[in-house]
Amino acid sequence: MTAEDFEQSMAALFAWREENDNCANAMLGILYVLRNRVEAGWHHGSWIENIAHAEEHHPGQKTVDAYPDVRDPAFLQVLQLVDEVYDGRRKDNLTGGALYWARPMKVDPKSWFATEIMNDPAKHPRTGSIGGTMFYGEVKDEVSG
Repeated sequence: MTAEDFEQSMAALFAWREENDNCANAMLGILYVLRNRVEAGWHHGSWIENIAHAEEHHPGQKTVDAYPDVRDPAFLQVLQLVDEVYDGRRKDNLTGGALYWARPMKVDPKSWFATEIMNDPAKHPRTGSIGGTMFYGEVKDEVSG
């Protein structure tokens, strides 16, 4: 196994843990957000660090500590596609370049995520939706100079 194989395995597991009660596209959406964060330089551009620190950017939903049935068709689809997401061959056609995700019905309306991300569409526009999971981007402030 290579380091890339390990990162891809961890990313697929994380995506399943986040969206196993949803669908394969929702799991792919999580993979795209991870890749978008890596490409944006979050946590030194490390897949593993972005996975490890994901809950810092999460709206209070805890990631389940469980393992998938490797015969699950949705998980198998994610396993087949994770390498293409990882290396950029598969374009993000689901999240619109999102950096955040949440299931709004599970977000505390007084939480930082609700006030800073969900309720600030000028800075964090909603860029996609998959089965109840919403994806949010980030508009960079223009620097005058």
